[in-house]
Amino acid sequence: MKYISVDKKTIKINVKVKRDLLFLYKIINKGDIISGEDYRVLKYDNSKEKRKIKLKLQVEDIKFSEYKDSIRTSGKVISSNEEDIIGHFHTFEIKIGSEFELVKNNGFKKYELELLKKSEKDKEVIYIISLDNNSIALGYIDDDIKIISESDINIPKDDPNFDSKLYKVYSKYIDILTNYSPRILCIVGPAFYPDNFYNYIKDKIKIDKILAFKVSIGGSSGIYEFSKRYEYLETLKELEILKLNKLTNDILYYMTKELISYGLDETYNYALQNNIEYILVSEDYFDKLKQTENFNKLLSLFDVLNDIDADIYFINESVVYYDLVNKFGIVGKLRYKI
Repeated sequence: MKYISVDKKTIKINVKVKRDLLFLYKIINKGDIISGEDYRVLKYDNSKEKRKIKLKLQVEDIKFSEYKDSIRTSGKVISSNEEDIIGHFHTFEIKIGSEFELVKNNGFKKYELELLKKSEKDKEVIYIISLDNNSIALGYIDDDIKIISESDINIPKDDPNFDSKLYKVYSKYIDILTNYSPRILCIVGPAFYPDNFYNYIKDKIKIDKILAFKVSIGGSSGIYEFSKRYEYLETLKELEILKLNKLTNDILYYMTKELISYGLDETYNYALQNNIEYILVSEDYFDKLKQTENFNKLLSLFDVLNDIDADIYFINESVVYYDLVNKFGIVGKLRYKI
């Protein structure tokens, strides 16, 4: 994500990759103002016209699209070059390539600025094996797609040595993968090919997480297809989950040492004493609190945590022991026992 701070209340944002959507979903809140160019569809008796417009809207709702390849922000139009839509509801879709201004009337909170910074520096690389009966390719995605190796398979199905020849190709790609030490690997392709490769590789290489997805074709074309699918966004979440699972496991240990705070009020009090190392926030709790007056206290806690150099982690139901964290909304790791 590229962004430029115009002033303390306004940031210009250019969405570059799907990963940016994960950060923007946590940054954009109800009451924020989004300004940019969008399209308006005008319907006539026998035709319709799609016209580009400029507008500002005040956000009342924010959610991912059905396929999770965009964020849909809805609210009332407060300004536009077409006056007849002012005061009406409009949905501004944020996706790869979107450019817009985000305005927060009370200024950006420190945790929001930290999320923006994190979006620039915490770039995870996802490795992908894509295969079918004709070809196999290995590549990775960071800000762009890189193809490391691609080979033809083309082994006749009636070849008596079909399996041994196929596994020889698989073995070659395991050797290449070993040189890169991936934390997470996606295996993609049509039909049974992803599962077949997974069954061959699972005991032959140490990778934190291996995921299999269906695409329509193998080889480098399959990698490009996967990068445009909602499953890619799910994989980005899996990378974050690997980190968060360790933190939630640690929480259980620190509970036995009485080094944990529970809930907003208790965590806030410990933070004022410079006694919070990091906190885990349930995303469900965060979303619900947005609709209440207590949200301001949560934002105040985030400010204190930034002042004392403590970390903030958001967790969802995919993370282990999520129910424990969600029970309290927030749990904090203390720096020292009182």
